[in-house]
Parts: sequence; structure tokens; C-alpha cells
Amino acid sequence: MTLEGTSHLRREPPAGYDRWWSTDLQLWWRDIDGYGHLTATGYPVMYGEAIGRLVSAAWRQHEPDFVVAELQVAYLREVCRQDGPVRVYVGIARVGRASFVAEMVLCASDGGVCSTSRVRHVAWDPERRGARALTTAEREALVAASPAAVRGGGNR
Repeated sequence: MTLEGTSHLRREPPAGYDRWWSTDLQLWWRDIDGYGHLTATGYPVMYGEAIGRLVSAAWRQHEPDFVVAELQVAYLREVCRQDGPVRVYVGIARVGRASFVAEMVLCASDGGVCSTSRVRHVAWDPERRGARALTTAEREALVAASPAAVRGGGNR
């Protein structure tokens, strides 16, 4: 199954991903499993932290109201504790009426690509406990964060 309006998850990062908005994230002891690498569940946490930071900045809200509707992750190379901090690059691939798709790339501190992800997020109405339409301002802010609009990267 693929994300609505998207193609299959890319195993290789998209060209130019290194010019997308990005943020650095620390690896914590709880993120590392008995094999000495980032747990499989740690990747979605890293991606969630990164998109949360981008959307908070774009929407100028400390706790923006959006949720994950669908998540795809490709694991390409292990991430060990010494590979941190990791950098997550985020590009907005599609913006719809109530949802948006983020394409993300997680890299080790040496720049090596470790994982790629595509996630569909839905704007959330906490009072009605359901999806809501994106506002014009939210939509415009997300479009501005799309790879076509991003010039020179992000949070470096």
C-alpha cells in the first residue's frame, strides 16, 4: 500500500535533499538496543521530532495540532551511538486540504544516509477529536517548506 498521492518509498534519498530544512538530534541511551544500534522504533521518534520542529517553526506554534496518519520507513544503514548526533532533512512533498506528506532523510554525523521516510500527517482538531482542514496560513507555510521552495537548507 502506498501513501495517498505518493509513489512507493524511495530507498535512495531524493536528489538535493541536503538543501532541505534540517535539524540535528541527539541519540540517547534509550534509543540504542542490545545490538548497539538505534532501535527500529527509534527512527519514527526521530522523524516525529524533526517534523514537529519544522511545523512548529512554520506555523509559529509551540504545539501545532497535527497527527501521523501513515508512516513508511526504509532502513538503509545502522545508526550506532557514536554516529550521533544525527541530522534529519525534511521536505514537504505534497500539501492537500487536510493533510501533508513529508519526505525525510536521516543521516549519521559523518553524512552517511541511514534511513528514508515518507509520512502523511493530518491537521487535527483536538476538541472534535478528528481531522480538520488546513488553514490558508498553514498550507502556505508548508508549501514554503517544500523542496522546490527551500534554498540553502534549514536549521544548521
